[in-house]
Amino acid sequence: MAKKITFDTSSSNDLKVACQTQIKKHLNKSGYTESHFNEDLVLACGYIGALACLADFAYSYKYGFNETIWASYYSVSLYAITYLISLFYSTFIIKNTFYYGTSPSKSIRVQIASSSSKYSDVFTICVTAPDSSKSASSSNSFGKYFYANGELSSDAIALEIDSLLAKCL
Repeated sequence: MAKKITFDTSSSNDLKVACQTQIKKHLNKSGYTESHFNEDLVLACGYIGALACLADFAYSYKYGFNETIWASYYSVSLYAITYLISLFYSTFIIKNTFYYGTSPSKSIRVQIASSSSKYSDVFTICVTAPDSSKSASSSNSFGKYFYANGELSSDAIALEIDSLLAKCL
């Protein structure tokens, strides 16, 4: 039998991440196809910036810093640009959305966002179907999704997500 995982119920961020992970597992198990495009785009920006700085380091190491200072200007500028692109994309496009997927039967795109305040026990889930412009949301206490000992109730999260999806699809 698998060991039950318990979470620190005093950290709302840990509880939020645990709920998001369980929602992803439930949707993937239900046949939804997850899209990683947004995460891949942000990661690509980070890798491009890091590779530019690595190339500059290797070039400066071989030929000396004073002779290659112009390369440092370009690599640091490229790093700053890619960082700003990923920052703005994460802030203004992705926002609180943690799941992008496609339903198995109807081929409808689904986006799921969540939020919680730092010192609050309210967890808000918002399910959106961009193709049909329908959305549904719910705000509940983390106590609905966790037992008193900190164990996650996967059934409660599954029921909540399925009811929100039924309203959107």
